[in-house]
Amino acid sequence: MMIAPSRIIGCRPALRKGSCKAALASCLMGLLMLITSSRAIIIFRDPGRQLEPPADAEMKRCWDLHGAWQGATGVIAARDWFITSAQMGGRVGGFFDWGGRAYRTTEVKTVPNSDLLLYRIDGSFPDWVEFWDDSCGSEAERDALLIGRGCARGAPVQLGAKPSPGWLWGDSDGRLSWGKNVISHVFDAGERRGGLLVWTWDNEGNDLEGTLAVGDCGGGLFLKDDQGYWRLAGIHFNVDPSVDGSEVQYGLTENSDPFWAAIHDGRNLWKGSLGQSLRPVEVLADKPAPMWAGATRIAPHAAFIKSVFAHSLPVEAVGSSMGRSQRFMVGVVLAGLALLTGGGWWMSTKLRRS
Repeated sequence: MMIAPSRIIGCRPALRKGSCKAALASCLMGLLMLITSSRAIIIFRDPGRQLEPPADAEMKRCWDLHGAWQGATGVIAARDWFITSAQMGGRVGGFFDWGGRAYRTTEVKTVPNSDLLLYRIDGSFPDWVEFWDDSCGSEAERDALLIGRGCARGAPVQLGAKPSPGWLWGDSDGRLSWGKNVISHVFDAGERRGGLLVWTWDNEGNDLEGTLAVGDCGGGLFLKDDQGYWRLAGIHFNVDPSVDGSEVQYGLTENSDPFWAAIHDGRNLWKGSLGQSLRPVEVLADKPAPMWAGATRIAPHAAFIKSVFAHSLPVEAVGSSMGRSQRFMVGVVLAGLALLTGGGWWMSTKLRRS
């Protein structure tokens, strides 16, 4: 029995005169990366995705700061930078699509010991995210907002008379979608990958509970801090990833054709890393065995990321990488200096005239 979701992703980079060959190469590379290594937010509520932005204004702001990169996603991180997953590849000179405009990339920085890349663009953005850092506390057990781009929820996985354990990945359309979940713990994926924020998809009554699928790679995971602000805490990495980042597929039996799916109870399934033999899903005390997903943590790298932005910003934008409260205080100080300067000029004029 052949069970395999459609995973062909539309890749539509912006074309420029004289750059057709480079754009075609970039398109093919983006397609290859998506077919092999990236993940849309699938939820329990029918029809399986939230394609309209959140009604909450602050959550919608998080949604609005996502652009298209390599057929998947990048998140606006500073005045002229966006952040994405290194799995997406890409090159300097490629185009980041946001707000109906294509921004040419001019520089790339690798965030050490992580799956994160920073790309600088030719131009500037009007708004950008704030980062979750160590001052915000632990990410574990916090409600998360998940945003990504990719595929629909497909047909239910059939197990005869037994309840369906989930859905196949469906058709890919490159549209943003969103869901929610709760961070269960931080997983150490090794020195090369760094820490991952991990959550499960276990059908505990929240029909907006989300997991990742093909196309979500590079999208943002947001957590609300103690002051009520949503901050970027992670960049989507993979589903059921091993330490080396290899993908996991499911099967109905040991020798059946493997398939990709969103699984909330794998007790009667087999699974294994891509290209390896399938094994029975590990079960603890006959409890549901949901899939889990992971996003690369921002907090351990926040200082490095901010230093990259600080060293590249022009003088007039020095405050751009600051948080809201910091930018407000800088504004107050500058306004005070302006008043003092104006007052000093007025006083000196009066003295000269007298």
